[in-house]
Amino acid sequence: MKIYLRKLSTKDLAILAQRVIESSKQSEFEEVKNHLFLSKLDTSYQEYYKVISKISFSGKGVDVLQVDRQRDAIFRIIKNFLVAYSKMTLMPHQTDAVALLKEFKIYGLALDKLNYGEQTIQLDKLIEALSSAENQTRIENLSLKSTFEELKKVEQTFKEIYEEQAQSNSELRKTKSASELRKDVEKDLKRFLNLVTSMYETQQWTTLYNKLNEFVKAAKK
Repeated sequence: MKIYLRKLSTKDLAILAQRVIESSKQSEFEEVKNHLFLSKLDTSYQEYYKVISKISFSGKGVDVLQVDRQRDAIFRIIKNFLVAYSKMTLMPHQTDAVALLKEFKIYGLALDKLNYGEQTIQLDKLIEALSSAENQTRIENLSLKSTFEELKKVEQTFKEIYEEQAQSNSELRKTKSASELRKDVEKDLKRFLNLVTSMYETQQWTTLYNKLNEFVKAAKK
């Protein structure tokens, strides 16, 4: 259960800490619920949240994760359509699907699995390639015009919101008290996760370990 907490965004760190605290408090075992390390983590998280809620969670548009899921979904819809249609050799415009699928392969059929930054770079390149006159004709032949336009729209929305979030994080780093509180959360969270890892083979800690390990994996994505 390894994770470099400093790499997490302001929001992702808060979400991970919150999930760890809530799941640990729901444990059936008093040893877990009443552990000093959990108590210290809860205290540092509450102080941290008071500060970042004024900066990062102040209602600055749609959540980055939500919009990212939207663009992932639209990307997969187009990709899956092209994969299926390109195999239908007797269908009209099948060669158009083959040609468009080649563009997807150039920039990555799994680009929706990349991190925010890498995905944005690759998706922008793909959209640019698909915007050529030749590919636009192919898109229209396959009745994908409206879906493609929706992908462009959502991608632009994502970039705008992601920039807002980056600005929020920049403001947070300039706030001395928030920076200090973040270090406290990182220290206490790391200590508690290390504790749970060290107790993995103890029966009452195994279930908690497995659950927290899933939270850590999700935070890394």
